[in-house]
Amino acid sequence: MPERKAIPVGSTDILELANYLKKDMEDGINIAIGFECPLFIPVPYSDGDLCRGRQGDGNRSVFAQAGATVATLGVHQTAWILRTIYPCRANNIEFTTDSSMWPPSDNCQVLFCWEAFVSGDAHGNDHIRDAATATMFFIDNEIQLEAVNAVSTQQSFSLIQAVALWAGWSTEIGRLHDSCLVIKPSKRYEGIIGSVYRDRDAHR
Repeated sequence: MPERKAIPVGSTDILELANYLKKDMEDGINIAIGFECPLFIPVPYSDGDLCRGRQGDGNRSVFAQAGATVATLGVHQTAWILRTIYPCRANNIEFTTDSSMWPPSDNCQVLFCWEAFVSGDAHGNDHIRDAATATMFFIDNEIQLEAVNAVSTQQSFSLIQAVALWAGWSTEIGRLHDSCLVIKPSKRYEGIIGSVYRDRDAHR
């Protein structure tokens, strides 16, 4: 389970992220990683509800131009990340999007993926600020994640579970019907954000 640091650290280097994930996996650390993109889309029962966003999307529909673009980029980047870190996967690490599995038990190591929905007053002026906002909100609420879930659907098609199947993290076809945790902070994180490079160098 993560412990809150005095300040979060960040980087826009996706390879740095992958390297940190691989190191944590090798060290037996549980991982909760949020992606700021739609990780599932609604598949309604009625044709009259087609092309409508998810409950909780508000004026940021998953099917609006920005949402659709980010969703496509999200599939692209999450596929790269999960494929890149897969060789470090231990036999007992479990990929999941089930928020009830976090915080994890002592019996297994988990890689838990969730969706960050940072918009409105929570939105900052750069990606690292938005990532810090989502991360700090997650940590503040990690013992009550289901209570802060902001988005739902009648039936879901899971983009992140499709990526997990593609990358070898899952073999469970039924998981394609899963939704996942979506956190939607109401305000921006205004604290200091450190450099991931300085944090890395300090621990060498």
